[in-house]
Amino acid sequence: MSAFRLPVVPDLTVFRNLPDSTWANLLLGAESLPPYPPEQVQRDWCGNAGLPLALQSGAFYSLVKDVYARHARRPLAESRLLDFGCGWGRLIRLFAKDLPADQIFGCDPDPKILEWCRDLPGTFRVSDTRPHSLPFDERFDLAFAFSVFTHLGPGTHDDALTAVHEVLVPGGVLILTIRPRTFLENRGAELSQWSDDELREQLRRYDGGEYVYRPYNLAPVGGEVPYGETVVPLAYARKHWTNRFEILADAAVYHADGYQMPVVLRRR
Repeated sequence: MSAFRLPVVPDLTVFRNLPDSTWANLLLGAESLPPYPPEQVQRDWCGNAGLPLALQSGAFYSLVKDVYARHARRPLAESRLLDFGCGWGRLIRLFAKDLPADQIFGCDPDPKILEWCRDLPGTFRVSDTRPHSLPFDERFDLAFAFSVFTHLGPGTHDDALTAVHEVLVPGGVLILTIRPRTFLENRGAELSQWSDDELREQLRRYDGGEYVYRPYNLAPVGGEVPYGETVVPLAYARKHWTNRFEILADAAVYHADGYQMPVVLRRR
């Protein structure tokens, strides 16, 4: 006979600072929240789900707003925002309380995962796997890419960086994440298959400022497997990105995920 498990009761006191009218609307359905994917879809796409993913996402959301407030040339409330590689919208949906729908944009090369963005405020479109341009006529004041440039082949990475550069206004801010050296040292994700000799070689490349990339078992696009495990040294970024962007801050503290290092860029 299987043991009976009591349901987990949510602690709703975390909402105690909401105004009473907002709380009533939220809880009783007058203001419905957009649906989010099942737990397994969240894990497949983000590597986590539930409370841990909420804490990680909330930390990055707060970091983006704080960084933008310090480096922006206009207030967030007056800005257009782009989530490059938005997936199911787990980060961009957080900005729905800060911006109206006509200032929120997201793109992703996977049309199936974008189905989860249909009920979100904003404009969401399919982008190319190796994007030479993005599917928007608008120009953006702020863009972010969380754990996108941690998975791109070198050619795909350069195409994507240029495509985002082209849709930012002059002086626009881009916040993206890269992997730290410890991701290599600990053989993160699929790097666990590396031998000791291969690990030493890739650490040598990283310390020499070279692009470190292990492609997934996928078909090439434009002569390159576009996705894999990627570790971009800051030395590489300083050498190859600064013709398009000024690096305002690197290796920002992001305690919610030790394998993601936010880098803050301004469009030249």
